[in-house]
Amino acid sequence: MSLKRLYQPRFPVSVNLVGVFFVLLLVGCAENIRPYSSQLIGTESVYTKNYNIGEERTAAVGEPIVKVKDYSVRKYSSKTMHPSADFYFEGGLVKTNGSKGDEYSVIGSKDIDGTNYQLLDIAKDTNHLLLISSSGEVYPKILGRIPGGSAYTFVRYRKLIPPEMKFISTPVVTVDTVSGYINYELIYSGIDKDSLHLTYREYTQDNLARAPFFQNLTYSASADMIRFKNTRIAVKHATSEGITYTVIDDNLSKE
Repeated sequence: MSLKRLYQPRFPVSVNLVGVFFVLLLVGCAENIRPYSSQLIGTESVYTKNYNIGEERTAAVGEPIVKVKDYSVRKYSSKTMHPSADFYFEGGLVKTNGSKGDEYSVIGSKDIDGTNYQLLDIAKDTNHLLLISSSGEVYPKILGRIPGGSAYTFVRYRKLIPPEMKFISTPVVTVDTVSGYINYELIYSGIDKDSLHLTYREYTQDNLARAPFFQNLTYSASADMIRFKNTRIAVKHATSEGITYTVIDDNLSKE
């Protein structure tokens, strides 16, 4: 049975203003909360192609003989997190439960003993915040405040089920267009008595077709070597059904 079924209906956030105020007096004030801002996590290279230099391959009509992606992406922290499992939580005077697919907002961050924690709005009211480490683990105290107030204070939570659960952030990925990018394919389009045909197709960083940059390429049917830009291809055998070929060179520096 799922946690959500155990704890349905979903608990509303219950607040006793006098009780909260008393708790806050006991635990003291939590300062140095930074508002949310997206942070660069790192960069990553994307480099794939459907062939190896010097390797003989075959392709049917309509299939790519050359397909290349070469660009860099930047990964930024996300403004939301989701739990690794259905859960139930009690902290301060808050009782709430959630599902694995739920999204929770990150409203800021705070450093504790040299470790940075993301502040997660667990009750979706901005008054009760979980502290989540970079590995997704939950800090043993929450930050709470009187509704409508401005100062947060630490309160130790009583229950988190399952205790080993984590909150996961999916990075926001963008292509580094300043460094340039390559994303294209050469498709075998067949052969007739006089000509061998290829189609050049170019795509955006998001794999959307850039139709204005498509080209129909024509080579001599008897050619045993063809070239497009910096890619040289040795043709072993070509028919109306397919082609056998070897990419000799592509001038890419990552071989």
